[in-house]
Amino acid sequence: MIPLFEIFIPVLPIFFLLITMIVVFICIALKLNFYNMNIVITFFSLSCSIALIFLGNNKGYRWYSELFIIDKYSKISMFFLLLASFYTCIFSSSWIISKMYNKIEFLIFLLLSTIGGLIILISNHIATLFIGIELLFLPALGIVGYMHNLKKTIFFTLKYMILSIFSSLMMLFGCLIIYSATGQLCFSHISNMFLYYPSLMLDKKILFGLITIFISFFFKLSLFPLYLWTPDIYNCMSAFSLIYFSIATKISIFTFLLRFLFGIPALYYCKIIYILLIIAATCSIFFGNCMAFFQKNINRLIAYSSVTNTGYLLLILVILLNQVERIFLEGFYIYFFGYILSMICFFSIKSYIDYKFFYNNYYQYNNCLQGLYWKNPILCFCMTLLLLSLAGFPFTFGFWGKFFLFRFLLHNKLWFILLIILFSNIIGMQCYLPIISSLFQKKYGLLDISNVDSLLEQEYINIQYFFILFLSFLFFILGFFPQKVINIINIF
Repeated sequence: MIPLFEIFIPVLPIFFLLITMIVVFICIALKLNFYNMNIVITFFSLSCSIALIFLGNNKGYRWYSELFIIDKYSKISMFFLLLASFYTCIFSSSWIISKMYNKIEFLIFLLLSTIGGLIILISNHIATLFIGIELLFLPALGIVGYMHNLKKTIFFTLKYMILSIFSSLMMLFGCLIIYSATGQLCFSHISNMFLYYPSLMLDKKILFGLITIFISFFFKLSLFPLYLWTPDIYNCMSAFSLIYFSIATKISIFTFLLRFLFGIPALYYCKIIYILLIIAATCSIFFGNCMAFFQKNINRLIAYSSVTNTGYLLLILVILLNQVERIFLEGFYIYFFGYILSMICFFSIKSYIDYKFFYNNYYQYNNCLQGLYWKNPILCFCMTLLLLSLAGFPFTFGFWGKFFLFRFLLHNKLWFILLIILFSNIIGMQCYLPIISSLFQKKYGLLDISNVDSLLEQEYINIQYFFILFLSFLFFILGFFPQKVINIINIF
């Protein structure tokens, strides 16, 4: 293999998506607005980008520069992010063909936001991090805008845009403070500065800059106390948009935090930051479960569930700050893997149900999972499995992630945090029982209206059904064999 070409192999997925965007723009310029063709182009592009991750894959291979760093963990996250975009493309296809306006723009927003997420995953510089965050979140405004309720679309899109810009400015301000103290923009060089000059870690300017950056990330990850916008966005977004929106930010920011936290020596001994992260994670778990307990709408319940799960992930990362505890990194990826699969599968099923059994009544639409057993028993079983997993029921995939978390807490003798999480988890388990019960309730007097009007739409529906069954089967198997996740990770 040519060495020059081998250097660019790790960033080929990004270049491939850029080429796809250019092709789609050319189609728009030439007025070739064949929606089916553009869907196939996007579908093919995302498939090839996933395959390119494994091209020339060598174990232990690490690609490094001033701007980017690509290692094993970057490749894992790139795969998950592209998988979320891939499923979004599949499940948005039927809506794009039959119902949505400004159809091609949705695919452009999806590709552009995916490119931004990939840049965040491999960023090693403040400049590339900021560019990636803006490319991820600003096109996400277009994805948020594709809602089924137009009146709420404008308001919540504007609300999300203002908050997102404000959080990005906070992050940029924090990076500016760190630059003024270290004179470096590359995160590897900043890490070396802290390594050779440990006293910098206790400097008030550095601590203030780090706290500002973390507060910005609290908004982007919907962590306590900056999570109140999340239920409104989830309640109004369509299910196929939530496949991407609920996962992309989590994957991108958490992968960056994994490298950023581990790359700063002695951050574990900065008690102010350590306590701040512990409080944010614990309160996110507690308040997320408590708020979910009072929710009747499934989308709002899942929104608060995402706050809780994000708190779990952050708590594991904070515990892993201790150098000795990095052997438990596999537990983080088991929880991470389970959460991503559950969100993709959940919103895929909901998108399928929303399209095939769409109600004109808004209340019925938001409770379309009620009586699912009488519509499709197989999907009902898959949805029940997912909800039990989110609740942490034993011998489901979600149980093993929480099992490893409790093991971390016991190992570190964090008894107070353990008691709070156990109490909040008991409350959280009660949230899913009414939803599971409603799946088996027979709905009288309601007529299911099928929206499948053409043979092409039926083909897309069949493809969506196959991908739902495949992911549900994988989720079911991993619940009994969670160690297989480690084998999957070792592929990278």
